[in-house]
Amino acid sequence: MKPQTLEMNTDKHRRFLPSFPRRRESCGMHNAAGKSVDSRLRGNDARTLAPIRNPKSKIRNLLVVFICGSLLFTPKVSAQTQQPLTLLVDDNLQYQSVGLESITESAIGFFDSNWSYQQLSRQRVLQLRNIEARHIEPVIPSQRLALLTLTDGQQFVGRMQQLPEGATQTDSSLITWQSPILGPLKISLDRVKSIYLAPIDFRDGQQTDDRIQLANGDQLKGFLLGVTDQEIELEIGDQATVAKLPLDQVHAIRLANPVTTPDKPQHRLYLVDGTVLLCDDVLLSHQMLTVTGSHWHQITRLPMREVARIDLASRTQQLTALGSQPHKLLAGAQAFGVDFPPTVNVSAVSMQAPTTLQFDLPSDVSRFAADAVIDWRSTDPPRARNWTDFSLTVKLDDKVVLELAFNSKSPQHRINLPISHDSKQITFQVTPGLNGPVMDRVKLVEPVLLIER
Repeated sequence: MKPQTLEMNTDKHRRFLPSFPRRRESCGMHNAAGKSVDSRLRGNDARTLAPIRNPKSKIRNLLVVFICGSLLFTPKVSAQTQQPLTLLVDDNLQYQSVGLESITESAIGFFDSNWSYQQLSRQRVLQLRNIEARHIEPVIPSQRLALLTLTDGQQFVGRMQQLPEGATQTDSSLITWQSPILGPLKISLDRVKSIYLAPIDFRDGQQTDDRIQLANGDQLKGFLLGVTDQEIELEIGDQATVAKLPLDQVHAIRLANPVTTPDKPQHRLYLVDGTVLLCDDVLLSHQMLTVTGSHWHQITRLPMREVARIDLASRTQQLTALGSQPHKLLAGAQAFGVDFPPTVNVSAVSMQAPTTLQFDLPSDVSRFAADAVIDWRSTDPPRARNWTDFSLTVKLDDKVVLELAFNSKSPQHRINLPISHDSKQITFQVTPGLNGPVMDRVKLVEPVLLIER
């Protein structure tokens, strides 16, 4: 077979090729009579009839050089400067910014700060945070987009699935939750920790009975029998009186079910919409995440753009969010006669001075880490930031282990504390400074606990 020869059509591609000047001898002009006029041989006429060099040729040459240089160098520069970064947290809760490429069964593939490709064993990586500069969006619960949290820390944004017209739910203790990402989920009330249908919070800590916060401000307690898309059923008092309330009159439900931990190490995925999902394994290739062994689906595939954070579990270590642990307000949360209750979720804990907030620690915890930052907001007057002056004290049980000072010149601290296995509580105390508490707000960003198995 005759080999094929690739030929370039020079006429077609001439505009992409540099234009070189002809020899001087051929650069003449012609007069009106059609006779050649050579600029080298004409005396005074040369000044009037000499060929004028075409400036477009020089410009074209420069453009060709510029375009060729751009094609050669732009892809590499673009890959280095435009790829969003990810925070990789190792087994000592130290982190580095990387360009995340892949997650295999054995390693994490990434580009380091020098843009050299590296692989690190999955046993050394505990967390991938702010994946490609994405953050977990704060969830503002409503009747249309509510927030359901389970006792194992899983969290689902969505709402109760509506039954077809004329249909009735046979077992109201088994709810059907409609997740925009995962679809319909069948969940037993025994696994539910809370359901929020409005942006409120229970301020009295975990209790031994179920609590219902109503839209009119009243709070009911008892034993929750069932929830449907239309109503809730609550057993109240020693007489076991059963009350049915319309769901649209309910702002929040908190059940007294105890916090649970998975029977085996499981990875935890945090999606940008606020969903938190447990799974047995997670792989990343070509910007597509493959999730296996979740309670809801055997295999789930998610676009990487939906994922903000991954906590990777190993046989010996696992991270858990501080915000998923039981907590109670010990003191404060009021300034100038106005209540400022703490805000606690899986990605952050916010407190206004003066506040003392305590969390129960799980067993086998060995370390706590977080970024403590001043909680400045866009609505704050710029000059008011100079008023910020407060301290944050961290206690393990009754022992002070850390004291940090915050002001406009020192707005952020990295916390990385070892914790003894016999510690039961960690307490955070925010104390206002001389300028008063008006701007004294602290946020613990991505507060996590390291569990040793």
